[in-house]
Amino acid sequence: SAMGTLFTGREALLDKVIFGPDDWPTINCGNGPSASAASPFGVAQKSTGGNYATDFRGTRLDNGWEWPQQREPGYRVAGGKLHLFSNDRHTDFLSAVLARQTSELSYIVTTAIDASDTQMNAAAGLCVFGDMNNAVGAVMQNGNIIMWRRDHGQFHELSRLPAPKGDKLYLRLQARHG
Repeated sequence: SAMGTLFTGREALLDKVIFGPDDWPTINCGNGPSASAASPFGVAQKSTGGNYATDFRGTRLDNGWEWPQQREPGYRVAGGKLHLFSNDRHTDFLSAVLARQTSELSYIVTTAIDASDTQMNAAAGLCVFGDMNNAVGAVMQNGNIIMWRRDHGQFHELSRLPAPKGDKLYLRLQARHG
């Protein structure tokens, strides 16, 4: 659209299947999937937007968290903190991803990182994740804030600055129009 696009991963298409006199099915009169169509039974499609917040106060993750297919990270929720760690040999910024889907083109994400509890070479941050080959984010690692981007599998470091001093670091990411 003119306002932007939404990366949804695997999109579902719904078209009427009509079986002809030869019992062979056709979809959209043989023209392939429809680019748009009315909702089944006339039900209007609604945005599921809204706000989401968690403080990780329990010992389990809320419903709605997910990870890239076949790459479930190790995690622990305790004391109001989420600890992620990789279950494989990957050591990049996407080696342990825990995500929430969005259906909005514009949104703001904020996270707080306990800077006093970050181990050497460990990274903590947030990102917008399309898939393992396409993402953009910011992390704190070894006292630096690193802005990065992965396009078509190629990693690019956009900037590296010293992290502000303090025990807690807040990162904020804003997406506009997709």
